[in-house]
Amino acid sequence: MRRRHDPLIRVRRRPDPAAWPSDAPITVTEAAALAGVGETSVRTAIRRGLLPSARIAGHLLVTPSGVAAWRHGPAPRTRRPGVRPVDRRAADLERLLAALAADPKS
Repeated sequence: MRRRHDPLIRVRRRPDPAAWPSDAPITVTEAAALAGVGETSVRTAIRRGLLPSARIAGHLLVTPSGVAAWRHGPAPRTRRPGVRPVDRRAADLERLLAALAADPKS
């Protein structure tokens, strides 16, 4: 009987992300296991350009340093309570109209 390949054998041997070389290529499955997220989340981050990747021999590969930067990147922006977001297009339009009204050439 043929033995099944365990795709997470390397992660089981080194479960701590700090134990991996920062530039070692790892598969999406391994990256998901190391980051503690689902494989779909890793693929979504790659698709959105948040996680650099390379396709080599049909395998989608990332690096542990890339995963760490993605997982511990900048904190999401939050709104302060009671503050309405500024519609930049409306503000830009108001500035443009004010500039046109003040322009003596018109």
